[in-house]
Amino acid sequence: MERQIGKVPAGALWSRAEALYGEPGIASACIALQDRWGLDVNLLLLCAVAAPIDATRLDRMLEAAARWHDVVAKFRQARRAAAALDPTLRPGLLAAELDLERAQQRAITEGEVLAAGDAASGRANLDAYVVRCSDAAAILNSEEMARLRAACG
Repeated sequence: MERQIGKVPAGALWSRAEALYGEPGIASACIALQDRWGLDVNLLLLCAVAAPIDATRLDRMLEAAARWHDVVAKFRQARRAAAALDPTLRPGLLAAELDLERAQQRAITEGEVLAAGDAASGRANLDAYVVRCSDAAAILNSEEMARLRAACG
C-alpha cells in the first residue's frame, strides 16, 4: 500500500509536482533557481503544490533535503561533465540522477502529513522557503521565481 501524505498518496503529490515541472518554462526556471542560488528543485516543486506548510515542518523538510544536497549536486556536476565528453552517457546518467532525486523526495516527506494545495498556498510556501535564503530579495524578484509562482496551484 502506498504511503499517504494527508489525504493524498505520496506518489500523487509528487506526480503533481512532476506535472508542474513539465509545464512550459518551469523546468528551466527551477534549474536556473538551483544553479544561480542553490535552491532545491524538489523543495521548490513540493512547496508549489502543497497545502500550507508551517515553519517547523518546512525547517524539517529543509534539513532532510540538505542531507541529500551534496550527493545530488556532486552527481549532477559529474553527469554534466561526463555528458559533455560523451553525449551518449547522458540518458543513463540522467536516469541515475533522477533516482537520487526520488530518494531525496522520500526523505523530504518522510513522516510528514501534507495535502495538495491551491495557488495561494503554493505561493506562500515558496515565499516561506525563499525568505530563508541569503539572497531572498533577489530571488523573489527574479523572472524565474515569478514564473514558478504564477504556475502554482
